[in-house]
Amino acid sequence: ATCLLSLLECVDQSYIPERMLTALEPQQLLDNMNRQIRLYNPWLMVKLKDQVEELALDLSEEMQEELFDNLSANEESSDTPDPEAAEEAEAVAQQYYITYITLARFDGTGRMGRRCTPEYILDLANLERKVGVIEIARNGKLEKAYFTIPAVCQYLSKRSKQALVLNVNRSNLQMQLTDFTGRFDTLYQEMKHTQTLTERPILSLFRRTLDMREKAFFINALIMNLLMLIFTSYECDGSFICGDAEDLTTARVKPGWKELLDALIWLQCVLALTRLWWYAVERGEPLINQRIEQHRINPPTSRLFAWLVRL
Repeated sequence: ATCLLSLLECVDQSYIPERMLTALEPQQLLDNMNRQIRLYNPWLMVKLKDQVEELALDLSEEMQEELFDNLSANEESSDTPDPEAAEEAEAVAQQYYITYITLARFDGTGRMGRRCTPEYILDLANLERKVGVIEIARNGKLEKAYFTIPAVCQYLSKRSKQALVLNVNRSNLQMQLTDFTGRFDTLYQEMKHTQTLTERPILSLFRRTLDMREKAFFINALIMNLLMLIFTSYECDGSFICGDAEDLTTARVKPGWKELLDALIWLQCVLALTRLWWYAVERGEPLINQRIEQHRINPPTSRLFAWLVRL
């Protein structure tokens, strides 16, 4: 598969892929792709074993026997496959997939393109998620180059991804490319940092519950304001019933609701402190490392700040 991919790199004419289509049998690429699933995702094979007819999987009898009938006891159990072997097998399947979809663009019959479905590629959803594509304009033609998305990219936050898309300098194509690639180091450090947070159980828990805590912070603030709006009243001589001639100078939350409001205030304080702490953990360290890298190139003029950087 690596050899086939190397032939497809920087293809600006259809001569090479057309010769490959003549020499290759596309079904072999599909079969080789599906064979790798037993190594990196045996549970999918066990799941599909009893659903071949229901899902209308387009597999030959020989392929069905190879994939399903000879499942080992280890594959049918809940044991986790060897991580290194599974990673290597999945990488090979991705290379076969990239080769297949690249060749499909040059298939005049359209047969290969029609086979890019779960009935032919059993792990299609996973492969599509882990294979990216970029479009390259060259010599008046638009080419598509497929690549395996590095595993660390799954840790890129939506906020950083959106900031990259919105803030890139688009003055001209050269500036756009320069600014785009200039942000890579910062984003890579952020992804590595997020990966480290994910690998630590407590920090991973805080990361997974971030959206829930943000919603709780907003809803709790909304409830507190509603309680104060509805149950706050003027107090006159120890009573919440005031006459027309009495001065309305003191306002308090009515008893019973005040205790609930106090509890919600304490909860809001905890959530606020948690937000500040998590911001320092998630965003603070990457920002500090970024500043340190910047000042290694351009040392700060402030002696105090320079000393802090060295520290």
